[in-house]
Amino acid sequence: MKRTAPIVSSCARSRFGVRGFSYIEVLISLFIASIMLTVFHTVVSVGPANAYEDHRSEALTIARAELESLRTLPVESLPESGPRDFVGLSILPFGRAEVVVNEQEAGVYDVSVLVAWRESTGDEEFSVMLTTLVADIP
Repeated sequence: MKRTAPIVSSCARSRFGVRGFSYIEVLISLFIASIMLTVFHTVVSVGPANAYEDHRSEALTIARAELESLRTLPVESLPESGPRDFVGLSILPFGRAEVVVNEQEAGVYDVSVLVAWRESTGDEEFSVMLTTLVADIP
């Protein structure tokens, strides 16, 4: 019968002959596990934050565009306050928009554009509101 050499494992022998892992192997394993957990946590926690920032940026873009279009209108052509359906609003989850027009004094109007949405992670509504003054300059 042919004898083969024993397979040498990466486990170290203690002075008592019991096999186990060396201190450096345990440290390297813990280091690798901590890096993997850190990467996993970062990926999981950053995802929703990026979605919120993307939606907030889109809402600001919509509000700016609509506010600029309202600023170019003559005072007598300003719309009444109420909900609106702006271009690009369908990009936002559960998106809605509203225009508020208030007369401050004769010929000067406070015009606000509100764009709101809900993230898929909860029931909380987020919104951006931009406001400007529109005046009838003779």
